[in-house]
Amino acid sequence: MRTAPPDRVVTADVACAETQLVSSLRPLIPARLDPAVATVLEETPVSTVRNQVIERFAVTDHPNGPGSVVITVHGEVDLLSGPLLHARLQEHIHEAGPDLVVDLTAVRHFGSSGLTTLMAAWNATVIAGVAFRVVARTRTVLHPLRITGVDRIVDVVPDLTTTS
Repeated sequence: MRTAPPDRVVTADVACAETQLVSSLRPLIPARLDPAVATVLEETPVSTVRNQVIERFAVTDHPNGPGSVVITVHGEVDLLSGPLLHARLQEHIHEAGPDLVVDLTAVRHFGSSGLTTLMAAWNATVIAGVAFRVVARTRTVLHPLRITGVDRIVDVVPDLTTTS
């Protein structure tokens, strides 16, 4: 099983995500905004955005039995970090063997991008014939999963011992 170094995925995908985000936000800066604030927003370097995402988000992976992989997510899953998680999950889907487990117990914020990422991964695992489980026990993650019905589609368990 191939394990990619976290920096490779983070660096490549953050560059793409941050460029898209900064480009999409620039037209939204109101014309009546204080000129000093508008200048700061216009001149925010992409590297600043990258550093903020890397400080708030991390993904690690480790084997969980023969051919199985646990992807552990730390921090915030949002518009900027969602694509990073998506890339890491897609990378492991075809290599996971019997199952892929996403551990969200260390997640502090779980936005709509996280839901979209989980559903895309679930769909890819169904196509690949790989079991897909999510470990979640905090309200931060469980509430969005419940109100959107994702918990009725994806197998959500409270801890890693339940994934076997």
